[in-house]
Amino acid sequence: MKRIFILLLLSFGLAQGQTWTIQIASFYDFRLAQRSLDRLVSAGFDSYSEFFMEEGSQFVRVRVGCFESRETAQNFLDTMNSMGQINAYITQNTNSSKNCINRSVGFITPEKWGTYQLNNDNIVFWVNISGLTAFISNSDSGWQISQTGTDLLIDTIQERPIFHYFVQNNETGPIYVVIPNRKPYKLTTGKLLWQSGILAVILENDTIVSYRLSLRSD
Repeated sequence: MKRIFILLLLSFGLAQGQTWTIQIASFYDFRLAQRSLDRLVSAGFDSYSEFFMEEGSQFVRVRVGCFESRETAQNFLDTMNSMGQINAYITQNTNSSKNCINRSVGFITPEKWGTYQLNNDNIVFWVNISGLTAFISNSDSGWQISQTGTDLLIDTIQERPIFHYFVQNNETGPIYVVIPNRKPYKLTTGKLLWQSGILAVILENDTIVSYRLSLRSD
C-alpha cells in the first residue's frame, strides 16, 4: 500500500493571492500587438492585451491566460512551446478580472486502474499495484485517498443539471474551456474523464490531473 501513497500527489487547495500569466511580447505599435493577439486568438488561446507605461512611453503587452499557480502556468507554457507557438515567459498577472485556472496532479496511472464511481458530485478511481488496491477521488474537496473506497462513495438519487465549462469534441483532441458570452479557448490535450461545473478531471499522457476554473467578473 505504501507504493500507492507514493504515486498519489495530493493538492492542498488553491493558491491564494498572486496569480500568473504568460507574457508573449510587448509592442510600441498597437497594430503589431493586435496582429499578435489575433494570431493567438485564432489558434484558440485565452489571449488578451493591456497597456502599460515605461520610461514615459506607452506600450502594449500581449498575454495568454491566468493561472492560480506558477506550476500551472509552466505546464501550459510547455504545451504551447511543444506546439511551436511562441517563445514566451511566465510573469505575475496584473488583470484581476481574468478567469483563472488551477491544475492539480492526482496520480500517475499504474498498469491496473479504472473508474469506480462517476456522478455529478465526484469521480472515484481504483488503482492496483502489486496486488494492493486503493481508491482515489476528486470533488470540490480536492483529491482524497481511501483503502476501502466506501468513505468516498456518494449516493446520488437524482442527477442535477450542471453547466459544463469544459468541452472535448473527440477523445484525443484539444480540451476547451467554454464560458458564456466568450470564445472557447484551449486548455490542454488528453482525455476528458469527468466534469462537474468548474471542475474537470483529465488523463494527460499517463497522469490523472484536475482543473478548477475560478470565475470572475469581467
